[in-house]
Amino acid sequence: MNKRLLRTVIPIVIVAAIIIIVIFWPEPRVSTIIYGISPYQDTILPVVAEELGWYEEEGLSVKLQVLPWGEVMNSLASGAVDVAIQNFNSFQATHNNINQQGGDVVFYYPLFVFKGAAIVIRNDGKIRPLSEFIRSHPEDREQAILKTVNQLAGKTVITTKGTEMEQIVLAAVKKAGLKVGADVTIVHAEPDDALNAFLSGDGDAYSGGVTERTEASRHGAILMIESSDLNPPVIDGLVTTEHFAREHEHQLLKLIKLWYRTINFMEEDLDRNTRVVIDY
Repeated sequence: MNKRLLRTVIPIVIVAAIIIIVIFWPEPRVSTIIYGISPYQDTILPVVAEELGWYEEEGLSVKLQVLPWGEVMNSLASGAVDVAIQNFNSFQATHNNINQQGGDVVFYYPLFVFKGAAIVIRNDGKIRPLSEFIRSHPEDREQAILKTVNQLAGKTVITTKGTEMEQIVLAAVKKAGLKVGADVTIVHAEPDDALNAFLSGDGDAYSGGVTERTEASRHGAILMIESSDLNPPVIDGLVTTEHFAREHEHQLLKLIKLWYRTINFMEEDLDRNTRVVIDY
């Protein structure tokens, strides 16, 4: 082979080899991502991808860290987790305070709309539910809502600080023209502790998510008013830090992809496939 031909062929071979390496070289595994989840029917869903081996399929090393709902943002800001599931309302409630202290938390990607948080009451007639006022004002739902929340005057509500559950209470208080402290007392605790306190007889009402209101109903509590009667629906999504988002965009996109793969998996057979979450 003459030198001129070699000078032509060799660069072509080198370029072809580089292309093959780029296309077929296995993607390097990244360091373990600490993924914060909370023990609720929606925010616990990442356990499905772990159980079915999907993280490994995507070349991800993921450690799931279960967090109390009220501790998600603090855990993210402190570096205890790299990414977590949180709703935008709770993110807003803590964002400025965290970032003013040197944090760089961001609401990275919306995943789903959540509807179902509510204020529940005891079925003793001391506070009447919205459903009763709607029967009295079938043509004026706003009037029914106003009469419902006015009942909170002089009452104590137990909830979790810095969450959408607390924001339901604050929205109700504001709508009634009342003031926290002067007219309505709010007692803060983690969701489970708050619910247990309410079920033990403390407070006049409790504000929680679907899991808590379902458990409260099993003990005789009734729905007073839902979040959707007072606020727009809540958007849940991934929260992380600006630094982690810049350095791990590809991995975060894979987590998003696996979220929707999980939703599709659930919808294929709810009775069978939800067992992964229920058993966990």
